Amino acid sequence: MRHFQLVSSLIRQGYGRPYSSSWGFSRYFTTLEQAAVEQSVGPDPSRLETKLSARPGPSDKIKNGEVRWGTIFTNHMFEAEWHLEEGWSVPRVVPRHSIELDPAASVLHYGLEVFEGLKAHRGTKDGKIRLFRPDKNIRRMAISCARLGLATFDQQMMLECLRRYVMVEKDWVPHGRGTALYLRPTCIAVDPKLGVARSKRNLFYIIASPVGHYFQGGNCGVNLLATTKYFRSFPGGIGFCKTGANYALGIIPSEEASHLGCQQVLWLSDAKNRYVTEAGVMNFFVLFKGTKRPELVTAPLDGTILDGVVRSSILELVRSWGTIDVSERKYSIDEVVQGIATGQVIEAFGSGTASIITPVTGIHYQDKMYPINSEANEKISPRLLKSIQDIFYGEVTDTFSWNVQVDTE
Repeated sequence: MRHFQLVSSLIRQGYGRPYSSSWGFSRYFTTLEQAAVEQSVGPDPSRLETKLSARPGPSDKIKNGEVRWGTIFTNHMFEAEWHLEEGWSVPRVVPRHSIELDPAASVLHYGLEVFEGLKAHRGTKDGKIRLFRPDKNIRRMAISCARLGLATFDQQMMLECLRRYVMVEKDWVPHGRGTALYLRPTCIAVDPKLGVARSKRNLFYIIASPVGHYFQGGNCGVNLLATTKYFRSFPGGIGFCKTGANYALGIIPSEEASHLGCQQVLWLSDAKNRYVTEAGVMNFFVLFKGTKRPELVTAPLDGTILDGVVRSSILELVRSWGTIDVSERKYSIDEVVQGIATGQVIEAFGSGTASIITPVTGIHYQDKMYPINSEANEKISPRLLKSIQDIFYGEVTDTFSWNVQVDTE
């Protein structure tokens, strides 16, 4: 009960946080958030049913995170159905199984699905299992569901369901810094009919995968291709949602980037303004030298980018240091490459749940590569990575109250 009350408090604190915008996204977002809350009842964690698998538990290699990222899965999954007339079903934790879908299911034809990605970490000192800021993931998922016309849910109840599911799979949370149990909540429309309309039948499920380091050979950094040939999102679209369409559209551009010695695409807003938005599937940051002190810059939450959990954590951490100006503002690719050319850019990096922080070593723009030669003593990304991981693994006091402890005993 104590954990359920803590989760409730965290979610309530998330409401009312302003979204910056020059075109009215704040008001639009508030409407979506209200819809995600006001229409939501269930699934009820007090009714959770559990059926344990007979399959063996994790091997020693899995417990140590010695696996390829996202290739091994735990023995169980969480699932609950939603129907327009009946509401949420009894939630269940069951042995992991294949999903049977009608060939006309809406998710297969119209892309009606959203998902999330978050991690559970095992403390390196106390062995306790912690979820990192899960309230933000659940809140973001509810908003994504509201935007795509999928089932909304009681966020407090869903987060408690998630916590109880992780308790069942606690042996699969790896040991050691750099490892985690990656959790993938997903909601899909399963209506067996053709026609673009709000879904009346949804399946919500959670699967889990023990993971080690995202970059097997070490996180040495990536080069980015800034292009005006492809665009990820636009005002009024779904760029702020975590849905498959926002990821599928990057496959071909990433392949084209690889031919130019780049690993990801640096997404721009449009062909005219060319504001920087995201990098591949990550939020993007640039650290400028500034006039009086360094300035950390990232794109504003204007509806075209994802409200990343690590992004938010970086902003809060750097602001707490009090030595660097933090700006959520529009900035163009021209400002970035000119800053690189004149030595005004100290470093650039991407952030996300999978890799946490990824250094950017160069940007390819208009047939020219701009290498970013960062001085080690000026970079902040190593300090950020260590600070965040220290909180992950309970190695420091969590002064931000970001972690939610899973095991109550």
